[in-house]
Amino acid sequence: MKCSRGFSLLELLVVMLVITMMMSLANLGVSSGGRDIRLKGQLESLAALCNYVLDEAQATGIDRGLYLAYVSTASGERVQWQWLERQNRSWQAVSQDRQLLSDAQLPDHVDVSLLLDDQPAQDLPGFGDVEAPIPQLQFFADGETIPGSLVVRERDSGRLLWEISWDLLGRFELIDMTDE
Repeated sequence: MKCSRGFSLLELLVVMLVITMMMSLANLGVSSGGRDIRLKGQLESLAALCNYVLDEAQATGIDRGLYLAYVSTASGERVQWQWLERQNRSWQAVSQDRQLLSDAQLPDHVDVSLLLDDQPAQDLPGFGDVEAPIPQLQFFADGETIPGSLVVRERDSGRLLWEISWDLLGRFELIDMTDE
């Protein structure tokens, strides 16, 4: 009896199909996981920037603030933030640290609720709807801020994802809400 070497065409096709299916599943897991990792990174950066801005407000004696609003993009509505400082009794774009405190946006798959000092949740305006925006979150030169939280939800399901909470002294904390 003759012993054949190698694999049949059918065996090769089955192996290729299994490899293709495994790669597809791996890509699905990586793409959604990557999106969550990027969001977490953005929120960690935002919380760290808030701590920095409060310290800068104390050091410079200038009140600073964070203005949040929805902005329309090609892929949908996103939450955008802008850093402001109080100058001559009005709020202006920051004059120092512009590169560090540049405007930024959250991904379009999330919605945000802002809760300040046990008040009802504030609806965010549309970006550009207000001629002279007043920041919802203010960092005072005396080192205080209004306590509150920024709650991040998945837009389609409404599922809680993250919460940035802070107290009167501006101690910011990022909390993973997906486990609760």
